[in-house]
Amino acid sequence: MKVSVVIVSYNQAEFLEETILSVINQDFPKKEIILIDGGSNDGSIQIIKKYANNFSYWISEPDEGQTDAIIKGFNLCTGELITWLNSDDLLTENIIDIVANFAKKMGNPEGVFYGGVYFIDSTGEIQEKYPNHKFNYFISKTLRPVLSQPGTFFSRKAYFAIGGLTKALRYSMDNDLFCNLLFSGYPFFYTGKYHSLFRKHPTQKGHSFRYIEQCALETKYIQNKYGYNNISLFKKKLARILQVIIKLLTGCYLRTLLYRIIYKKRIYQFETTYTN
Repeated sequence: MKVSVVIVSYNQAEFLEETILSVINQDFPKKEIILIDGGSNDGSIQIIKKYANNFSYWISEPDEGQTDAIIKGFNLCTGELITWLNSDDLLTENIIDIVANFAKKMGNPEGVFYGGVYFIDSTGEIQEKYPNHKFNYFISKTLRPVLSQPGTFFSRKAYFAIGGLTKALRYSMDNDLFCNLLFSGYPFFYTGKYHSLFRKHPTQKGHSFRYIEQCALETKYIQNKYGYNNISLFKKKLARILQVIIKLLTGCYLRTLLYRIIYKKRIYQFETTYTN
């Protein structure tokens, strides 16, 4: 089995090398790394060229935004499983091998493979962790699937079968993709492992007023597209109660809470200063 990872970047030289190395250092021989840069001018190109021999393909040119860059990358992928990684996030050690072996045990299904996520700060120090839990179809079809985009792998064949990413979406393209896969009947598999490290920092794309405004519009679009607005209030309340029960029974809440208690001295409140 081959696994393809698309790294998308634009002016993220501060974090780019660490992201690239988190993929290159994966102990999995049949990995394909594709890097799509949006025409950075901050020193990113020098970093990319430093590791160019590790990429199946790379390019740096102006694009129409993050979603356009991801689509470009996926169109070049040849792996059975694919994922994308933003240039400030990281994959956990050997997760590609773990996911590939998990998929093989499941008979190489054309599905989605996800796990937990660590939240890190600008320096890479872990601030929070969310282990996640086994997928529940009733909850996801009533509320929406809640997955961490970094580190979620899915079938390339399934991706193209459903029409891929919606290019017009700037922030919620991952949510739309997972909903599309869900309502198209593809299975979701929880590996029980932590797949990624999601970086929170003041200059990230999702830390702006524009993000808040645009997300509201895109959320409305997705709710209408997949019929979430037509679901009864009773059914939504039932799904939320079930969601809490599952998190309690699986220890998801407890593990996160214990981490907060044990490491409370180093956990900080993420600064909520927004840009335009």
